[in-house]
Amino acid sequence: DYAGARMLTEHLLALGHRRIAFLGNRESRKLLPKRLRGYRDALRAAGILPDPRWLRYYSSSAASGFTEVAHGAMLQWMKAGWQAQG
Repeated sequence: DYAGARMLTEHLLALGHRRIAFLGNRESRKLLPKRLRGYRDALRAAGILPDPRWLRYYSSSAASGFTEVAHGAMLQWMKAGWQAQG
């Protein structure tokens, strides 16, 4: 999970992105810290200070349907003005 999040963030950085959001599931107590650390480490390695405004969390403990919950959470965030942040 650490490596996956770091590689994904590094890929987006290689494409030229500099403001990369992180959306994590609060219910994923074992995976969330690893993924968040991988994301932050990749940004720092690129000389970018992670901005707390780029972080959002959702809650879903359902085994099925979590993708829909995450998708809905990201859509709400974007509608609320993600582009205006940082």
